[in-house]
Amino acid sequence: MNTAVLIADTSRYADPNIRYQACKAMAKGFANSITCEEIRLEHARVFCSLLISSYWQTLAKQHNTSMRVKGSPYLGNEIEPDVINVALETGKLIAQFPVEDAGFLIGSIYTVMLPSALRSTLGAYYTPHRLLLDY
Repeated sequence: MNTAVLIADTSRYADPNIRYQACKAMAKGFANSITCEEIRLEHARVFCSLLISSYWQTLAKQHNTSMRVKGSPYLGNEIEPDVINVALETGKLIAQFPVEDAGFLIGSIYTVMLPSALRSTLGAYYTPHRLLLDY
């Protein structure tokens, strides 16, 4: 997966929503390339741990604070360097959205990366949060 080229392609879009959808599609594509469900789950956890760490570091810089995110046991696990880059860039991108949207955006990526059987067992499907706000 040459995600360096893909990340460069997403930066041409000015709309962060379009860039987010592209990053989410890359994360899903990476997850779909893994046939072993246990490894797919582990990679989803690593990817999202990196994404959250990047998101938090970006917010900390914006707010000039030294607060750090609590470490994740998954950060020591390895995934492809290009995939790490996608996770880090996606975290920076999500930091551009309102804080109340960030959790949904991160959770949505995690959900699409989960193995299908686990997603079904957990009933882990995301309703677009804009629909939830209408009630």
